[in-house]
Amino acid sequence: MDLIFFYFFILFISCYGLAKPINQNFTSIFSFGNSYTDTGNYQILAARAGLLNSSVEFPPYPYGITFFGQPAGRFCDGRLIIDFIAEVYSLPFLQPSKAQNASFTHGANFAVAAASAFPVEFFEKNGFVNNQLLRSSLNYQLEWFEDQKSSLCNTTAVINDGASILAVAGQPPAGCVPVILTLYGSSNKEDYEPDTGCLKEYNRLAMYHNSLLHQDVIRLREKYPQVKISYTDYYNPIINAVKSPSLYGFISTPLQVCCGKDGPYNFNISENCGMPGVSACPNPSAYLHWDGAHLTEAANRYISSTWLNGPYADPPLKTLHN
Repeated sequence: MDLIFFYFFILFISCYGLAKPINQNFTSIFSFGNSYTDTGNYQILAARAGLLNSSVEFPPYPYGITFFGQPAGRFCDGRLIIDFIAEVYSLPFLQPSKAQNASFTHGANFAVAAASAFPVEFFEKNGFVNNQLLRSSLNYQLEWFEDQKSSLCNTTAVINDGASILAVAGQPPAGCVPVILTLYGSSNKEDYEPDTGCLKEYNRLAMYHNSLLHQDVIRLREKYPQVKISYTDYYNPIINAVKSPSLYGFISTPLQVCCGKDGPYNFNISENCGMPGVSACPNPSAYLHWDGAHLTEAANRYISSTWLNGPYADPPLKTLHN
């Protein structure tokens, strides 16, 4: 995986559109997003573009080992949040939208790893390419979010296409992501949150983004009163698990990566999960982070429960079909 892939994912919005029939049970789910939600589109598109051999699984083993026993097109050791949501509503796992001869009777997954809701200019002006993310341009980025937040997820278009129930996800705490901690670590202790060990400024940007997005969701509810829209929170369930990992069944060093190699976070940008010589931990369910950029199945299960039942969804997903 290339460097750009790793830190683009933290600035994406994932949306789930759920179609509601008369009997109050969901019949289909349509998912949009990036590698946190992709169930195989990246592999299909990369093979079509000649970037991967069509017979090669990507991401490779040990991805998928926890639940599927083999690679399953997911950037995780097992199931994603969208998989757990589908299971709760007794729906099959979503097929990637680019799959041939697949059944889309119960919906489709349009998410693609490394897909971006931002224009190239954003990353160029804000240091994603020149290795100066946030350090010299945080104020500009906050202004950019203020002006452009409505473009993060085109929920209006989804509503106009007939979606009656939506869930719009915020961003995780970027300063707690091992790849960010590795690439942009600081020698100044003041740059880190004392209770988490995460980078302050990256988390500040994520919180600001989420506050704007939540406000947008509220405005959309007012504009489309016939549509139910939930804001789902990635930030707080993850930050809570980092602060008190034992309460959620995770190891005492929650910023450590399960599948990685070397460094303070068991993450090496040059030797990623799936490469020769890089192995996975024997107990992925005890880890919050899978590969340095993505969460484990255990983390996804935990977060999905807080979205379905609360308290980290406004309103909880299970209340949307009542």
